[in-house]
Amino acid sequence: MKTRSGVKFIIILAVVFLFIGLLVILYPYGLENKTRVANEKPSQKYLNSAAKKINEGDKLSAIWELGKAIEVDPTCYLAYYGRGVIFFDAENYKMAIKDFNEAIKLNSVDPVLFL
Repeated sequence: MKTRSGVKFIIILAVVFLFIGLLVILYPYGLENKTRVANEKPSQKYLNSAAKKINEGDKLSAIWELGKAIEVDPTCYLAYYGRGVIFFDAENYKMAIKDFNEAIKLNSVDPVLFL
């Protein structure tokens, strides 16, 4: 029984670290910065909205917003990473791995993607 509870603790710890990483990445995108608004990528408004939804605990809407970010900018690795974190938390590991791999493929130098 101790092994099972130890594995559960590690999974919970991993999920916590993934969410912290997601918030660290998306937090600056959720800030109102009027000088940056004119230079935003098309996916930016969806990343902002997803960060807000995550903070509100509305993961389903956050997944939808991140999907829209990917739709308007297929190279938006942050959207893939964020969606992967949410899928991982929901124990949908197949979709999480798919999105994490896509994020790494699009940006293999961001160390947060390897947490």
